[in-house]
Amino acid sequence: MILGLGLIVGSGCAENPVGHDENDSEYVAEVSVSEEHISTLSETEFEITLHKENGSSLGDISALRIEFRMEDDADGEWEPAEMVHHGSHFEASHMFMSSGEYQWRIVGDEHGDGDSHMLFESDDHMDVERAHMDAGGYRVEFESFPGHVHEGMTATVAFWVFDDDDDGGDGHGGGHGDDHGSDDHGGMTGLDVTIQCDEADGHMEQHQGHEGEPGMYTAEHEFEEHGEVELSIRFHQQGGSEVEAAFHVPVASAH
Repeated sequence: MILGLGLIVGSGCAENPVGHDENDSEYVAEVSVSEEHISTLSETEFEITLHKENGSSLGDISALRIEFRMEDDADGEWEPAEMVHHGSHFEASHMFMSSGEYQWRIVGDEHGDGDSHMLFESDDHMDVERAHMDAGGYRVEFESFPGHVHEGMTATVAFWVFDDDDDGGDGHGGGHGDDHGSDDHGGMTGLDVTIQCDEADGHMEQHQGHEGEPGMYTAEHEFEEHGEVELSIRFHQQGGSEVEAAFHVPVASAH
């Protein structure tokens, strides 16, 4: 998850620089994040420094936002996050719903005409991992396909299970069943898996997990209600005890 300068491990916003770039724009931007690694389903805090290349004031730019788009989806929509001014920098937060590599740019109303203009676009990318957690000696990763889920939609929910000693892997993939991330490490195969969805309205539904690829367990689920849902996986380890890992996923209202 390196943009330009390399990673400085630490805690607290602005201690992990992920972007410093100068391109054909008259603006120069630096972006730092609050976490060592960016993962889906977690609110990531960004600290952004934006200034003109000649050192002059930004002026009366309004409606500033940082936007993200999957690098391999040139026709996809940019996901915006509002930039709020704090002293010498701006702050923004964003939750990524799909793992992979993201382009990023900064957009704002530069001329006070109510129109958005691209002020800066980075040549580098941000690397976003799958949501993951440790459970009962295993590393469990989660992603839905598509990443953004709406009520009334049927989506594929996928869990990857790794022996915790194997450390899972990079934990990110650009699409359903592709080879971009944890597949370099062997998953736990042959598990009898139950996948459960607890929806915001109290409705609960269970599915038998299907192992389409080694260590990857999936199910199809129709999301009936908007709000936060809990998606969990349960299986028994060799000693007989049950292992459970749960992830909370926002479901948007139907369009």
